[in-house]
Amino acid sequence: MKRGNFESPSSSDLPSSSRFKLNPQGDSEILKEDDNTKNFARSLASTQYLSLCSVTSENPDPYPPTGTSLVYLDHLELCLCSTEWWNLLTCILDDAPKLRVLKLKLYRKHCVEYNESMEPWKQPDYVPICLSSYLEIFEWRQYNGEEQEREVAKYILENASRLKKAIFYLESAEKHGILKELECMARGSKKCQLVFD
Repeated sequence: MKRGNFESPSSSDLPSSSRFKLNPQGDSEILKEDDNTKNFARSLASTQYLSLCSVTSENPDPYPPTGTSLVYLDHLELCLCSTEWWNLLTCILDDAPKLRVLKLKLYRKHCVEYNESMEPWKQPDYVPICLSSYLEIFEWRQYNGEEQEREVAKYILENASRLKKAIFYLESAEKHGILKELECMARGSKKCQLVFD
């Protein structure tokens, strides 16, 4: 199992075990299914901030070990460089019941080449607790309004009943049409403010 750099940014006032950055594109190390993996899973259980890349060429499944619970996760940044990042997002939403801030973006120096056909997103049959009770801030950078993106955005806006702010940074030349489409999407929170940049 390949895992990326796990670092604790010095600017954070969180304890080192509470903040992780997983960057599979940087220097990485091989962790076998042993004590290192178990220690990693235990550390993730107390993590409050997680920055996660959605794929590596060596390991197409970047999700933490089976049974990992993210009960303290408050803030998630997910890189969208995988063709199936939305399925990873669905898993994390299930395992992070207190998630308050969700940011979707493409990290600098990462590129997306979706040469293979993309599997359709399978919308969950239920609403994760974090959406119904905790999520307050949703930010999406490099939003293009493509079909899979629209489905995910619609699902989050419709089911995040405590959402205060949804920020979309648009990349498409068709900005006007995308803005109208986002504005027309149903929102589960009457207090949700849509912000476009």
